Amino acid sequence: MKINNFVFVIFCIFLLGIIFFLADREIKNREESGITYQISRLIPESVKDLLKNTIFLSSSLKAELEASEKEKSLSLLKNLELSSRLSALLRSAKATNIEAVMKYDEPLNDDIQLQKYELNFLSNGKSLFSKSSAYIDKFDNKIFVASGDGIFLYFNKDDLKTQSVFLSSIPSNISNFIDYQEFYEKSFLGIKDITVIDDDIYISYTRQVKKDCFNISVLKAQVNLDYLDYKTFFSPDDCSMRTSIYDDNMHHAGGRIIKYTENSILLSIGDFGNYEAVQKEDNYFGKIIEIDLNDPINYKIISFGHRNTQGLLWLIDHKMIISSEHGPYGGDEVNLFKVGSENNNFGWPVSSYGEHNSMGRDPVNQALYDRAPLYKSHADYGFVEPEVNFTPSIGISEIIQIPSNSFMNNDKEMILVSSMGYKLKNHDENDFTIHRYTFNSKNLVENQKLFIGERIRDLKYLPEHDSIIMFLENTSSIGVLKATGGQDNVVKFENIASGEQVYLKYCSACHTNGFSGAPLLKDYDYWQNLLNNKGRNRLYQNSINGYGNMPAKGLCYECSNEEIEAAVDHILDFPDLSSQ
Repeated sequence: MKINNFVFVIFCIFLLGIIFFLADREIKNREESGITYQISRLIPESVKDLLKNTIFLSSSLKAELEASEKEKSLSLLKNLELSSRLSALLRSAKATNIEAVMKYDEPLNDDIQLQKYELNFLSNGKSLFSKSSAYIDKFDNKIFVASGDGIFLYFNKDDLKTQSVFLSSIPSNISNFIDYQEFYEKSFLGIKDITVIDDDIYISYTRQVKKDCFNISVLKAQVNLDYLDYKTFFSPDDCSMRTSIYDDNMHHAGGRIIKYTENSILLSIGDFGNYEAVQKEDNYFGKIIEIDLNDPINYKIISFGHRNTQGLLWLIDHKMIISSEHGPYGGDEVNLFKVGSENNNFGWPVSSYGEHNSMGRDPVNQALYDRAPLYKSHADYGFVEPEVNFTPSIGISEIIQIPSNSFMNNDKEMILVSSMGYKLKNHDENDFTIHRYTFNSKNLVENQKLFIGERIRDLKYLPEHDSIIMFLENTSSIGVLKATGGQDNVVKFENIASGEQVYLKYCSACHTNGFSGAPLLKDYDYWQNLLNNKGRNRLYQNSINGYGNMPAKGLCYECSNEEIEAAVDHILDFPDLSSQ
């Protein structure tokens, strides 16, 4: 009898196990088919709901989560497929009256308004952080837009005075020159700039010379709003190999184009990770070159030692070139040099105020530092010191000149430097900003900042509207900056803190009481000796990057480099109280 009872219990447990298994399987079944589905139809819905919310709650939630993730994946695939098809269509066919509605119209402060016209149909950003990437230029009463994946569009400037911008696509033959798929996808490879000179459009792009070997080349087409028939303009055979699909050095491309002389342009070329080539004259990697519009084959090297030049500006009245370039992990630079100067070498990859990556000079990076030592002085190794450097990086991008008596200034010309941002917790150099400088014929001075809040890929000044247009990558938008009160209401930027303010807030704790061996502010002889031996620029960099027991920026991570330099000036120029 006991044996029969035991068998019966085992049978019941087995039966319950099967029931639980089948019930659990049916809860996860989304196909509405199979024997378990047919059995489940015999069970009242109220009973099934009770079981799902009690005994089978875990399985029910897991099933819902899996279904949601599957739905998201399918939606993402559908969106990617739709975006890919739409991009291909816009590259090859004429589309008109594509409406981009103003989605944002807010004051950044009391003086300046930011408007955004979202171009949601663009995709395939050329950064991990970009919804899309594009470059802009002006031609008569039109604004041209070139997306990173080869779509060309235009709209009327006066649309920027209304609630909607209406764009038209311009089909082209660009696919005849670019036959690798990454160009048309979200990747580091694509169009790098567009410039309109007279009646011609020039575009720079990453060209695959042979499998996994890339360079910067330039195509040219006559302006035609119905079709752009590109032809090869500048296409050297030099290329830089990547070792794998994960090799991100391909985004050290440069590619900025600007008009230089009446018959030439300037083109920036990044190093593409080819450190050994940058300091040699037998190639164009890591350089700014001049290309004759009538003889593009024989280019001329203008400057050396660049990593990834993102902005170029020719100050014709001063015969000076200003460039901006991405550093590695820190060390973004603004460089300035006079054409024809004896030294036009900016030091990369021998000198940089950045490091190769977040591991710094850890032994794991020894091979990198053997190839590119990144010394912290440029001048000590015969190179030109950067005019400005940003450590941490700001993702520096375009540089433009603003004339006097615009909404950005009064009686002085201004230089604007934009940023695409580089976010690190506690290391934020006011990312996504426009920096404003005055130029005193030799140097950039009076740095001020305006926070935009997005990656700024490109910007241009429109004198006829007294406004600035930008391409903003996070929202895929044409951004417009203008004064809220008209031209007479000059925009106020955020002023940098004075050296005394920074010193009192961040530096005085150590330099007033000698904490951790810090020299005292009033030790005039010490500071003068240090200044004589190391020079002011070296002391600036030691303060920014950290030296000995002093942490980088004295722990004032929100301070700009200029504010730290002002604090150093306050210390070095502090009066000798003993002589008073």
